Amino acid sequence: MIYNILSEVISSTLGKTGLGIIVALAVLSIIVITTTPGDIVQIWNSPQYWQYNPRIALPEWVNYFGLNLPRTEIIELKPRAIRPGEYQYSYRLRWDYSATPSEVYVEILSQSENALVTLHIKRPDRVEIKLLERTITQKGTIRINIDTDREARRAVTSALGDGTPSQLVFSKNGDVLRGTYELSGTLYSFDGGQVIIRLVLYGRVHGLAGTDDLRRDIFLGMMFGIPIAFIFGIATAFTTAFIQAMFGILAGWYGRKVDVIIDRLTDIYLLLPFLPVLITITIFIGRLTLEMLFYVIVLLSLFGSITKAVRSMVLQLKHSQFVEAAKIAGAGNFWIMTRHILPMVLPFAFANAVISVPSFVYLEAALSLIGFGDPFLPTLGKILERAFAQGALYSGYWWWLLSPSIVLILITLGFALFGYALDQAVNPRLKRQ
Repeated sequence: MIYNILSEVISSTLGKTGLGIIVALAVLSIIVITTTPGDIVQIWNSPQYWQYNPRIALPEWVNYFGLNLPRTEIIELKPRAIRPGEYQYSYRLRWDYSATPSEVYVEILSQSENALVTLHIKRPDRVEIKLLERTITQKGTIRINIDTDREARRAVTSALGDGTPSQLVFSKNGDVLRGTYELSGTLYSFDGGQVIIRLVLYGRVHGLAGTDDLRRDIFLGMMFGIPIAFIFGIATAFTTAFIQAMFGILAGWYGRKVDVIIDRLTDIYLLLPFLPVLITITIFIGRLTLEMLFYVIVLLSLFGSITKAVRSMVLQLKHSQFVEAAKIAGAGNFWIMTRHILPMVLPFAFANAVISVPSFVYLEAALSLIGFGDPFLPTLGKILERAFAQGALYSGYWWWLLSPSIVLILITLGFALFGYALDQAVNPRLKRQ
């Protein structure tokens, strides 16, 4: 029976389209997760993992519309020995983009505990600026943002005037200064230890979906969020559908007081304002993890529309010939309900479950959006919540909102189409004549 239903669903255009969307999103997400080393929760919440991504960067595909915005460039300068204890750095950088870097960082990777290092940059207009002059007293890594570092900022503004240093270095009279930039520097190492300089020119585009204010790749966040949305939506929808179906079977089979009690409880549950009740619970408990949210939703969905529909189906099925034959053969109530009634009503219940999957996905997103979602997992709702919290809607960061919203719409569309095709297969009234 199940095979025939699935065959009918897959043979329909709606079923194929819906299943294709679901499978495509699932496969893409699995590929990204399996190729990303480490724990995705730890990665998403680790600033060090994203430190070389630009902050609030557009998707790279906007360059196909003629913008020519820069990508992030990381230039590593290794010292070249001139004489004992004295070294030089040199590099030629070509800048032909239509915008300046969003930020400029200088990193000092030192194996020396007693050294003096300098770094100069000569622009295409032959203006030379000293970006760095530091005395090193310990091994390790030093990160310097030239926009906030006092010495670097003073050196740039004294040579080029007031403004943001990372913009001033790569511009002239308000326009981008294109051409070849020459990097040069010296290292005096008094203990023979090496010092590598890394210049990080943060771009204005990154990846397929851009980045957020914490430099996190939004595309990776969405790929992390898709399986979480799938697992949460499917688990919640099918669990609640199965429980409601079981209560419907009990009400229809036993009747009388059992039927009255279950029917009244179902009416009460259907009248409950679901989202306000859920928000009230989270206010008292605090922010819910996804696992806790699953249990709370199941408890608030023990009875529902599936209970009433299954009850009416059981009222007809319990007088059918195969049920009467099972009674004559000596089968008990539990055996008949689980072996004869349940297989007849499960396709209907699960068809409704498939259709309700997007509702639970949106529920998680809605709770995250108002600050009650899981505080750690990279869900689609968390991405949107962060975007609204940082004013993306009013600041023009459209990609931050657009990408996860499109994924939510695709998840909804996929399950809605597949669920409707499944409903057509199990509900004779919806089948085409």
